[in-house]
Amino acid sequence: GIQMNDNLRSLSLKGNKIGRQGGILLSATLQVNSSLTELDISDTDQTNESLIALTTVLLDNTTVKKLNVSNPLLNSEQEETTIHFAKMLHVNYSLTELHLSKHGMKDFGATQLAESLKRQ
Repeated sequence: GIQMNDNLRSLSLKGNKIGRQGGILLSATLQVNSSLTELDISDTDQTNESLIALTTVLLDNTTVKKLNVSNPLLNSEQEETTIHFAKMLHVNYSLTELHLSKHGMKDFGATQLAESLKRQ
């Protein structure tokens, strides 16, 4: 599958309802895949749990450069996933493009992202 595919550089699953389990499986794949540079999982019903799994993997993955996780299926008014993306951005210097449209971000989440982008 994707884990051992050295040729695939870009993967778009936009609009496919892969949900929580699919997102977690993709995150596990990114732990070992070293060729995928672009991933679009927008509008795929990602949950808090699958997005947190993704941000955890991206703490160490330096291959992914462009990521679109817009329009997730978040079940909380809290900005938990935004905080995890901010923590990931603080240490991941290889990501050059990140789409977080329709994450329900508010002042606190925006502040956390801004702080992580300062990179002291």
